[in-house]
Amino acid sequence: MTLDELKKEASNLQGKLCHTIAVDDAIVEIIEIGFEDTGSRVFCPAHSHTWFELNYVISGELITYFGEKKTTFGSETYLLVPPGVEHSHRYNNRMPHEGIFIRWQVKKSDCSLQASPESMYKSLYALRALEPECHRDDSRLFELLIQVFEESIRTNNNINLRLLFLRFLCSLSEIHNPVELANSHQDQSGYNALIKKINLMFNDVNPENMTAKSIAAQLHISYGHLARTYKKLTGDTLIKKLNSVKLEKALELLKNFNISINEISEISGFSSQYYFSRLFKEKYGVSPGIYRKMILKQPE
Repeated sequence: MTLDELKKEASNLQGKLCHTIAVDDAIVEIIEIGFEDTGSRVFCPAHSHTWFELNYVISGELITYFGEKKTTFGSETYLLVPPGVEHSHRYNNRMPHEGIFIRWQVKKSDCSLQASPESMYKSLYALRALEPECHRDDSRLFELLIQVFEESIRTNNNINLRLLFLRFLCSLSEIHNPVELANSHQDQSGYNALIKKINLMFNDVNPENMTAKSIAAQLHISYGHLARTYKKLTGDTLIKKLNSVKLEKALELLKNFNISINEISEISGFSSQYYFSRLFKEKYGVSPGIYRKMILKQPE
């Protein structure tokens, strides 16, 4: 999905997504989502909000001050500002900032059920304690945002759209509020067996149909538990490993010149050609198109 497509869809998404959602013991009010292009602006004075605000920098540079503390955000980083935190922005006109901003509130519902230690409200509200700083998008949050925009283009089902956004918030919470693994009594051999099952799935399942969520479903455990366990045992995130498997598949497909790069992106299981190309270049140092040209130049 291109930047122009993101900009074009932002206003439509605003009308579809902004709503109040009750889920478990939490009430999430989606206040605003949009595409930010700072243009010729140079300064936004000190202010604070009653809501959470996330600024994702796609390109350019965003400079934010928390009191005297200066933090610079570059491409593929994000800033999460909890409610009540005073901050100001400066914009670099030589590197104009383009990105996505999201604003939401989290409240506790009045339901009579007592919240569990892993309640939705506690999980989402815990982000309030996060120290504002520059976060690199190592967990591919932008890919989830792209899915929200693509779903907005694809359908008028606003319920699915809001559920996708909740998935984004839950992923954000899991990244910044890791909890101890459930079932901590399970022995190491059990964990090793789990990793073996995942590796077998990587080898046997078509990448086009494989997601971290589908892996968790087939193993009959929650995605959050699986992601934390995999990270603890391997040092890598499950999504990073899954993307690596998909890229290896794509590498082989690029040798078949009858398949377009866009088709290879879909067959390999990526949500967009933009993401496929970006991850491919990160791993192999060149774009898919240049890699294919390099194959053509090789002597037979």
